[in-house]
This record gives sequence, C-alpha cells and structure tokens, in this order.
Amino acid sequence: MSPTTRCLLLSTRTFPEKLKRVYLPLNSQVTLVNFTREGTRATLWQSYQVAFNLKHNIVLHGHWYAITPHHLPDSAGDSADDGEPQSSSSDSEEEEEEKTTGWVKRTMRFGVLVAAMGDPVLRRRDLTGLHLRCTTVHEEPFNILTRRSDGSVSVSGIFGLIFNTVQEATNFTYTCYPVRDNAWGALVGGQWTGIVGEIHRGVADMAVAALDVTQQRSTVVDFLHGLASLRYVVSMRRPSAGDHMWSAFTKGFELHVWVVVIASMLVLMVALYVVSRCSVHETRISFSDAVFVVFGYICGQGMELQFVSTAGRMVVLSTLLLQTLLLAHYTSNLVSTMATRAPAPSLSTLYDVYKDPSLTFGFIRDTSSNEFFKESSVPFHRELLERIKRNNYEALAGSTVEGMERVLSDPSYLFLSSEIAAFHNYGQDCRLYHLPNTYFPSQVSFPVRKNSTFMPIMNKVLMEIWSSGLFSKWWNDHLHNDVSCDESGGMSLDAKVFLIPFLILSSSVLMSSLVYFAELCHIRKDSSSPQCQMSRHARVSTVVNGLSRRVSHMSQGGRTMPHPTP
Repeated sequence: MSPTTRCLLLSTRTFPEKLKRVYLPLNSQVTLVNFTREGTRATLWQSYQVAFNLKHNIVLHGHWYAITPHHLPDSAGDSADDGEPQSSSSDSEEEEEEKTTGWVKRTMRFGVLVAAMGDPVLRRRDLTGLHLRCTTVHEEPFNILTRRSDGSVSVSGIFGLIFNTVQEATNFTYTCYPVRDNAWGALVGGQWTGIVGEIHRGVADMAVAALDVTQQRSTVVDFLHGLASLRYVVSMRRPSAGDHMWSAFTKGFELHVWVVVIASMLVLMVALYVVSRCSVHETRISFSDAVFVVFGYICGQGMELQFVSTAGRMVVLSTLLLQTLLLAHYTSNLVSTMATRAPAPSLSTLYDVYKDPSLTFGFIRDTSSNEFFKESSVPFHRELLERIKRNNYEALAGSTVEGMERVLSDPSYLFLSSEIAAFHNYGQDCRLYHLPNTYFPSQVSFPVRKNSTFMPIMNKVLMEIWSSGLFSKWWNDHLHNDVSCDESGGMSLDAKVFLIPFLILSSSVLMSSLVYFAELCHIRKDSSSPQCQMSRHARVSTVVNGLSRRVSHMSQGGRTMPHPTP
C-alpha cells in the first residue's frame, strides 16, 4: 500500500501501543477513528513518523457527531473525553493552533464532521528528531561557508538564511559538508558529478545551493519551490591603456592618416625640387636635398637654405602648416588617450563572440551551462560547445573565481557566469566589462533526494518566508553594486606605457654610442696603417720644405714666392 493512500481505520483506545509495530511515514494518510461507548460520537486521529527510527506522532484530526450538535465545541479537546487514546501523554502531538484553527464543519448524510481539511502533511511541521545530511558549495552571495573544527561547515548568505529559517520552523537538525569535487553537478560519462551526484548516490539528503532547475537534473533529484530567477552574463577584460603600451604613442596615426601624410610629403618634396630647378632666384638643389628639407621641416627643424621666390616660400609655408597640423593632431590624440578611458569593446552579444575565432569562450565545468548549450535551439550555441570540446575543455574553469582571474589575465578570454554572482562579486571591479545581453534564464532552488517525504513541509515554510517579505529583505541586504564604471570617466595611462619613449630614446643613445665607437675604432685603425703613416710623413715633409723655402726667400731680400700648399 502506498504511503499516500487514504485509509480509515476503526480502532480502540489502545491504538498507540499497536502502532508501535507499524511504520507510518511523514506523508502517511492513515486516519484512526475511536467511537464512544454510545456510538454517537467519534474522535479522528492521524499518526506519522518523521523517520523510521523515530516515535509515532499522534495528531488530533477532528470529530464526528451522529446528530447535529447545538453548538460546536470551543476547542477540539472539549469533546474528546471518551475518544482519547490511553497512552497518548507522551506520544500525542496536540498543538493549540491545530485544535482551534483550520477546522471546517461539514454536514454529511449521517451526522456532522468537524475536522481539519486539506493536505494533512502540510500541518506536520514538527520534524523533531530528523537529521539531514546536506552538501553545499561556496558561491557568494548565495552560500558563504565557514568551516568548523570537525570538517563540517555553517552556511550563511541568502540561501543559508533561508535554510536556517526553515530549520528553525520545523526543528530538524543537519550537518553540512562542502561537496567533494567542488562541482555543481552534471552528467559526465554516464555518471553524475558534484552536488547532484552526491544526492543521487545517497551521500546527502539535500543541498544548500543555488542549483539551476533543469530537465536532466530533475530525473535524478527533486527540487523545492523555485527561490529565484537567474540569468547568465558574459564577462571580459575591459580594454585599457596598458593593452596598447607599444602603440600608445602611434595609434593616433591610423592607416588613412599615414596615407595622407606620406602623400602630402611626397607632393611637397616634388614641388620644392621643381621650384628650385625652375626658379632663377632659387639655389638649385637635388631631389635628395628636397627630401631632407621637407622631412626636416616636418620634424620641426630649421634649415640654412633660404627661399626667396614666392613659389618657394609657398612650398615652405605649406610644409610648415602640415607640420603644425600633424603636431596638433598627435598632441590632441595623445592627451585624449591619457585623459579618458579606452573605448568599450565592440562585442555586445554571444554571437559576436562566436564570429571572432581569436576569442576563447568558457564557463564553469560540470554545471547546467553545459546542458543549456547542448539543448539550445540556437545553432551557434551548440557550435560554441563543440569548440570547447575540440579544445579538450581547456576553456572551462573550476569556479567563478578561477574564471574571472583568467579573464583579468587574458584579454582574449570571455567567461559565462551567473549575473548575480558576477555583479555582486565583481561589479566594483572596473577592469571587467560585462556584455549587455543576458542568457539562459532559469529557476534556482534546493535539490533533495527523490520522493523525500519532508518536501511538502519545507515547500510550505518557503512559501511563508516568501509571502512575509523576508526573502526580498535578505535579497536586498546581500546584493549590492554601488560602484559604476563610467565609460566616459578619466583614467591615466599606466606607468609602463611611458616606459616606451624612454626605451626608444635609450635605444637611440645606445645605437649612437655604438656608431661613435665604431667610427673611432675605424679611425684609429686607419691611422696605424703604413700607408697612412707614409701619407702623414709626406704631408709633414711638404710643410717643412715650404717653410724652409719661405725662410730662405726672406733672407735673400723678400722676393715673392708662392705659398706652399700643405
């Protein structure tokens, strides 16, 4: 006979003793009836056990009257004189609330029934003696674990508060341990992992965790009423000035700017060369000289070469104007780069991530995300999962913390995580950028073992918590995202960016020094060669001979003689 089968048993006042040999589970629907000696009245009782090894709890369910009474009893106990069980002093659960509320009078074909209506399991809130084994995982703000000396943990956070409130309302006890493999639960190689696996194998009775309710998981575990509706968001590292440390001082010159600058310089070089060749007032210069003159003006250097014609001066003024425009463009771009943030990424959807093969996409392994992508009706969702499989699941992370750390260290890595966890734990970190779209809405709740008898009772308490507004209060108390990363706010360049110009200058100084020492060594080598020494000796001899002839000339009367060329 199923525990939920409704049975009506006629019994004597000694039924508590007889029930000790019978196991009536928490969801038992057995009702026992005790008639008075006259047979004009009967008392209805219900009995259940919270667990197999615990005592029977006997609860007053109602009364039956053979004739319509003139008035209903003020409390259920007023008319139970002859129907009381003999040994109910220790085994009977008679709460005042059960005796005075929830009773309904119903006129029947034979007599009147005054009893509690509805599912009797929902009134069995006292789970005293029941000890639950629970498994959990650390995930702020939902579950915050604090380890005890015996290896177990206490659970706080939003879901920890909910679980502890249910425990206080129903009087059960529990022991929670962190899940062994630190996984949420997925079907891998035909075996369930993580939280779902421990409940399915009987290691735990339930879990205190924000577990997504999915069709695949529901085949091996049951879920309590949905506690929240969550979505998933994609996070990536926000672009920063440090990402352009090698191009921070040149990225203002994009391709079209370089094309215009080079074309303008070529035109000015040709114009200067033509003017110098065609104008009778200008000094004739070669094309290589024209190149150096224009390049010198662009670099802000003056020249000794003077242009006196109107055409020549117009070319020079045009070159100087180009230099001014380039300086203004470069300076304004550099200042804006130093004073403002890098622009937001162009990515906005998961499809944008899919289209860029240079990006790596991942999520937490052994979670419902695997099922979401696998069962999705969107083709590129399934293709993203195939990419992860082809890479041997290297893109997956063991936790949200691990995934976010990888995002911060790798600009090409994007990570899918719970929207609440992402914004609560990392919403204040302006190094991260969260794509505006969200994905895979789902309900989260506590998973329990299949066919657990305490499910209806916990569900009722959860509904009371929800209706009282406590859940909304806890939710608002624990969730915060006070810091807003203003896209237009200022942000200075990193120190390593300013290192680049100094590296370039240092390299130039080093190169110049090497060239100088090379030339010096070359000169010394040449000076020590025999040919150089003979040439030097010849020059000295020539000078000496010239001086001798001049002295001789002066001594002979000062006749004019040509000056020797040294």
